[in-house]
Amino acid sequence: MSGAEIFGLISGTVSIIEAIRKLYSGLRDSENLPLAFREVLDRLPLVQDILQSAEYDVGNADEDSCRAIKKIVERCREKAKRLQTVFKEVAPSEGMSRFERYRMVVRRLGKGTQVEVLTKEMMEDVRLLVESHVVKAATETQITQLLKDIKDLSSMEPSVLDEESSITYNHYGHGGQNVLAGPGSQYVNSGNNSNQYNVTGSSQTINFGRD
Repeated sequence: MSGAEIFGLISGTVSIIEAIRKLYSGLRDSENLPLAFREVLDRLPLVQDILQSAEYDVGNADEDSCRAIKKIVERCREKAKRLQTVFKEVAPSEGMSRFERYRMVVRRLGKGTQVEVLTKEMMEDVRLLVESHVVKAATETQITQLLKDIKDLSSMEPSVLDEESSITYNHYGHGGQNVLAGPGSQYVNSGNNSNQYNVTGSSQTINFGRD
């Protein structure tokens, strides 16, 4: 892993963050988005600034140093891509409310994909980069602010509860219960002259019928 490759990963992450900030410009006045969106956008410029400063450092780093931070940089980029996905899917204003769109995308992406969680984890990766000493350009002021922002995001009220982004199956009465949790198809026919239940997709489409 060369410095040029790490540079490319960091540069790509910076571009994603810039795209997210542009997306938010069209959402800024939306009344039905959680406060977390604004809190996240207030903190992304610091992440962007530190990563831009890091581009020079990694460009001159040796192969061992680059290998040591590769996973950190890749993880940070992946979090940025997921955050961008959330913003893209929340952006349309037609049809359902943006908050409902937000709940749906968090449900689809899975636990830990709330905007404040993704941003906090990105910032933790940036902190690890700074602590690796490969990235030397971050100032003391930036590092202090980074640590404060991580703490603030950690203590924020969740923008969507994990319980809201999951599906619960309750069964009352007699007989069996068959649950498909995850992608795939399930076909259940219990007993003679019974109902058949067809479940497809990511445990989100349930069809009831009688054969």
